[in-house]
Amino acid sequence: MNSKTLLVTGLATAALLAGAVYLADKGASPHAAETTATGPLFADLKTRVNDVTEVTIAGGGASCTLRKEGASWGAADKGGFPVDFGKVKALVLGIAEMERVEAMTSNAALHAKLGVEDPTAEGATSKRVTIKGAGGAVLADVIVGRAKASQGMSSRSTLYVRAQGDAQAWEATGSLTVDTSSTGWFDRNISKVEEKRVRRATITHPSGETLAAARGDQSQTNLAVENLPAGKELQWDGVANGIASALQYMSLDDVQSAGSVEMTDPVVTEYSCFDGLVVTARSIDKDGKTWITLAARLDESLRAATAGPEAPPAEGESAPVKLDLKALDLVQKEVDELNARWSPWVFQVPGYNGANLRKKLADLLKQDAPEESALEDAALDIPHVLPTEPATEPAEDHTGHDHEASQPSGGGE
Repeated sequence: MNSKTLLVTGLATAALLAGAVYLADKGASPHAAETTATGPLFADLKTRVNDVTEVTIAGGGASCTLRKEGASWGAADKGGFPVDFGKVKALVLGIAEMERVEAMTSNAALHAKLGVEDPTAEGATSKRVTIKGAGGAVLADVIVGRAKASQGMSSRSTLYVRAQGDAQAWEATGSLTVDTSSTGWFDRNISKVEEKRVRRATITHPSGETLAAARGDQSQTNLAVENLPAGKELQWDGVANGIASALQYMSLDDVQSAGSVEMTDPVVTEYSCFDGLVVTARSIDKDGKTWITLAARLDESLRAATAGPEAPPAEGESAPVKLDLKALDLVQKEVDELNARWSPWVFQVPGYNGANLRKKLADLLKQDAPEESALEDAALDIPHVLPTEPATEPAEDHTGHDHEASQPSGGGE
């Protein structure tokens, strides 16, 4: 065999060895073609998103199930309390439209680095999302890991995922919100009754103590506190407005089925609106949390008469305020809708909502400044600390010291 033949054979052998090393490094297997494939991770789901009836999210020792009942979605562990369909839709579509970008590792020991380890493992950060259709058919079952840090100018969001039961992890397109708590899927808004509709608010405590505030018409910005004690002042003019705004910006932190929380000796807050809507909130404080029930009704006797001049006012006179009232039939419809949403539940509300529902008159008043005599008495009670004499230092012992050496040297003799 001549030198030319040996060279060609050597080059071919080197190429084969290099190919073998490359495949070994990539973890090549009979399924290598699958790990280089592109396209949707769950192709069937993309064509069956309208068939989805249940979504379960689990991880970190917690889980929740969102289930479709009729035309609406609810949290199974919260008695079917309605969840925000927009959030559910975003999750399902996000998984359905997920496209493979690059095959990552199939080594289970490395899954935790991508956040796609077994969600039941101790310390796992991964979340498992199982999407089912009619009859419990599984349409997608995926372990969602961490988002990949964006690099360069690319605006595409990607994350690491792994199909349940498959060791192969992927970088895939998409950005998902995956919450294992049912409350994270709620529409947290309980009430949006506008503050400007409230004509009068009354808070009655179990002791019988009452706080009431009202406005004469809709042009009056601030609620006026009734029965203000003589010589007392409000902290500021609109200090009672928070009571009315609680009804407009009321949200929930948690929810339980009606009757599951004992509402003993509640504080009763009643709102009467210009258009005849009446909302009653009953609240209790339990273990530092405020729980409330809500009910609505229509009282036509409270409905303000519409006003407004049929002719321009006389010179020097101002036009009466023209009330902006919701039509009576629409108020009744609103009452029905509110009660349908409120009556099956007892709500846990944030602290600021609870505080506004449970205020007392003293909470709105300026604190009395201490009288001068009281300040003087307080000053007399302050103990006077006598200054201590400085410690007397012991006389310096000069025994054995050269006094002449310690004198400063002069420029004289």
